[in-house]
Amino acid sequence: MQNPWTTFDPEGLASLKDTRKDGQVSIAESQDLQLTDREASSVLKQYNAPVVTPKDVSGKTPQGLIQDLNPVSQINDLRREFPGKTDSEVFAASSAKSNAARARYELVKNEGSQRDAQNVQLSMAMMSLTVEAAMIPFLGIRAPAEVLQGASSGALCSPINPLGPMKGPVSIKPPSNATLAEMAEVQAYVQGANEAWRVGALSNVGRVPTAAALRFAASKAATAEKAAGSYTGVAGHVPDATWTGQGGAYRWLDQTSRVNSSIGGQAGAYPAGFRPTGFTTGQ
Repeated sequence: MQNPWTTFDPEGLASLKDTRKDGQVSIAESQDLQLTDREASSVLKQYNAPVVTPKDVSGKTPQGLIQDLNPVSQINDLRREFPGKTDSEVFAASSAKSNAARARYELVKNEGSQRDAQNVQLSMAMMSLTVEAAMIPFLGIRAPAEVLQGASSGALCSPINPLGPMKGPVSIKPPSNATLAEMAEVQAYVQGANEAWRVGALSNVGRVPTAAALRFAASKAATAEKAAGSYTGVAGHVPDATWTGQGGAYRWLDQTSRVNSSIGGQAGAYPAGFRPTGFTTGQ
């Protein structure tokens, strides 16, 4: 049987209508569910979950001659996953795979029995400790605190037992004596960083040291963003450039200078090349 969370193989699967006919979608039924990209997008919109577009995949996939020559670059990984396709077709296939996987999860979580819904969320929380994010595109769902049993309610995965020194959850702590507003900024950062992690927008080589060129590009982009927008504080990268390797931001966040500096400084606790398996809110 195909793994429904990591493989999009429509042959021999059941239709969405048949799967929903008894009013409940079980884990077992989701494993045999065929979803067109339109159906998957409809399910995601129904449950207010993000829909990944080919443009999203293309925009978050570094491209160019250097990437083409690198056999383990993100774009070449995608080409190997979908052989014989043009890059445009690869981006479309990748987004369809992400949407179908996330839609199956949402169906069980929202239309399954209480037991199945809890089991699938617990499974995803535990799998995030053992599987690379790129293999499970929809893993960036925040599991409830009672399911994670002690993990931060803002966490994608339990903050314990990271997978060795070069992979694990990244803990983002509020600055000392943080106000409620500052704590909310940290929580918004964690949520945005987890979304970037989920869609594969992080650097494919792990944390990138903010050398002069990257620091300059990031500062230039932040200055331009603040000038173009309505910010009361600084325009903060979400996540920081050290996690994406890009001067631009996956998402911008209006932050106080204190929160921005605090979050940026915390990245230094992780070595270059460290691969996040999610971001958590620390204490």
